[in-house]
Amino acid sequence: MNWEEANKFIARLNKKNFCGYSDWRLPTVYELHRLIDYTQKNPALPQGHPFTNAQSDWYWSFTTYASITDRVWLVGVENGHIINGHKSISHYVWPVRFGQCGALDSSTRFTDNGDGTVTDNQTGLMWAKDANIQL
Repeated sequence: MNWEEANKFIARLNKKNFCGYSDWRLPTVYELHRLIDYTQKNPALPQGHPFTNAQSDWYWSFTTYASITDRVWLVGVENGHIINGHKSISHYVWPVRFGQCGALDSSTRFTDNGDGTVTDNQTGLMWAKDANIQL
């Protein structure tokens, strides 16, 4: 979906109280990029991550490209690259919300909350477990 549709999709998730929460949003480019593990490819996510349906493709961030406001930063989950893209092009959406920080031990980087969400214990962010949600 394009960037406008992505934001409307997030609003629908919040209206439906997705996974029991109504404060979902698009991640910043920094937050999305923090998931990347450059030692991995297709997807470039940490080995043993608990996410489902992670697409080896581009995901929208909320971060607008400063000098050209009709462009937004994107993170390529295939390889971790960051580019800016026009808001009218279709890309994937991976909702996030603020959570609580847990252990910083790398062996417990992610906690599967058992409710369709995953907490990143390094950042305290809670992600939708399904990286390609369909409503």
